[in-house]
Amino acid sequence: YPEGMMLAILFMNAFAPLIDFYVIDGNIKRRMKRAAVAKTGQQQ
Repeated sequence: YPEGMMLAILFMNAFAPLIDFYVIDGNIKRRMKRAAVAKTGQQQ
C-alpha cells in the first residue's frame, strides 16, 4: 500500500521535531542532575 507508506512518512516528518525536542530536553535535564550531584560530591 503506497498510500499508507506515504502517510507514515508524512506523520514521522511531522512528529520528528517534537520527538527530538523532548528527547534532547530530557537528556539535558539528566546531565544537569548528574553535574549537580558531582559538584556537591566534590565540595564535601
